[in-house]
Amino acid sequence: MANTYLQALLGDAYKEGMTEDEIAVAIQNMGLKKPEDKENAPRGTIETDEVKRLKELLSKANSEAADYKKQLRTKQTEAEIKAAEEEENRQRLIDENKELSKRIAITENSAELLKMGYDGAMALQTAEALYNGDLKTVFANQKAFLDKREQDIKAQLLKGTPTPPAGKSTEGMTLEKFRNLSQADRYKFAQENPEEYKELYEKS
Repeated sequence: MANTYLQALLGDAYKEGMTEDEIAVAIQNMGLKKPEDKENAPRGTIETDEVKRLKELLSKANSEAADYKKQLRTKQTEAEIKAAEEEENRQRLIDENKELSKRIAITENSAELLKMGYDGAMALQTAEALYNGDLKTVFANQKAFLDKREQDIKAQLLKGTPTPPAGKSTEGMTLEKFRNLSQADRYKFAQENPEEYKELYEKS
């Protein structure tokens, strides 16, 4: 390019960013003019054909350099825009992955709570609270669930069970048989036959 040519031509006299006049003076100082042509001309006013040609080259080089810098700035701007878009897309993928992981965890926990007997709304609320670390809500819902289940068990044990006639006892029940009953049946027997239940343990 022109700047490389000027640097080779001027040697130590070359400086980055030299103006046309500075280059002309440097060339004249190196003896590239014909002093016999205009011996009495003031210093710095003699301009040979070589100087004119170099000025034109310099002007062209400066113009090309300006265009290159402009293109470079444009490319850098495009690169920055692309980098910003890539970062935005990366962050979006991270957020989507985080949200997906959250929904999967909540869905799985909710399914387990439904298996335990939670109703749909309480299961979802408890699963979300568990994911968010809201143990206060988790424990409160667990207590409400257990209380309701206990009430349901009592209601089921008492529902449809005829009351034995007065004075009638459950003959044949022994402590051994009683201990072999399920917990629900033992509870039912104790509720329906409090005296017999008490008598079984008094005889043991």
